[in-house]
Amino acid sequence: FPVTILAASTLTGTELFATVQDGITKYTTMNAIYNSIVYYGSFYDTASHTATVAHTNYIISHSSTDFAYGVSLIENGKIKVDNAGKYTLISSLQLKHTAGGDETISVFPRINGNDVSNSNTDLYIAGNNSITLFTINYFFNLNANDVIELVWSATDSDVQLFYTGSRINPTRPATPSIITTIARFA
Repeated sequence: FPVTILAASTLTGTELFATVQDGITKYTTMNAIYNSIVYYGSFYDTASHTATVAHTNYIISHSSTDFAYGVSLIENGKIKVDNAGKYTLISSLQLKHTAGGDETISVFPRINGNDVSNSNTDLYIAGNNSITLFTINYFFNLNANDVIELVWSATDSDVQLFYTGSRINPTRPATPSIITTIARFA
């Protein structure tokens, strides 16, 4: 229901408001109410991506939104947050090594086009046609309209972010090459 607040001066968001729940009166601020709103997004990609040139950074592209509120995909599958706050981002990449030998895959985030310091994670993958799941988790303090992108590279051109279609025997859904979730927690 709509609430009208009459004030002699501009509200700052720190004024206390009484709320009653289960017969118990609690006091909170508008800032606390605003900061309790959860913004989130779940994004994925259904294409395979090959590191065509070794030791080269590639932007991880998300092509589809599963669901989102206050977070969206923008150009080239980058992730944009509409509201400031502390966010957690979890990304899973299905990797396939298509030749023999050992390779290193590196993944790190960028915010507004800038590499996030001390954020790279390396994974070592070995064996011909081996498939590995690479999952990383980050916490970010983001401003409204910040843009996040994930970057990957490999030490050889025989590594892919690998999409697998649905299968039978037993029946299983498709496996996206990338699944990324993000949520504001504070």
